[in-house]
Amino acid sequence: MMDGNFGINSGNYGDEGRNVAVGVLAGLGVGLLVGAAAALLLTPTSGEEVRNEVGKSMTDLTDKIDSLIKESTYWVNNAGNIIRKQMAHGGNDTPSDTEEAAG
Repeated sequence: MMDGNFGINSGNYGDEGRNVAVGVLAGLGVGLLVGAAAALLLTPTSGEEVRNEVGKSMTDLTDKIDSLIKESTYWVNNAGNIIRKQMAHGGNDTPSDTEEAAG
């Protein structure tokens, strides 16, 4: 049931979100490394061109990882805030108007 909280309830999730983020980042890194290695082995280019391409690929990889970390941090923080609000209001999906006004 969707409750306006992205399907997140006050259950105990532990490190599940962190494990998913680490898995995504690890998969991205491995995929990029395998792709770069295949490109190096299969493309007839000079050493200087290869170094330039590897440098560009590493810069792109770093940018993508930074972006994923920022996005993952946003979603984990958002989920934490939703869970904290639910727990503060006895596990209800949304606080009542009177509780918000008092709050």
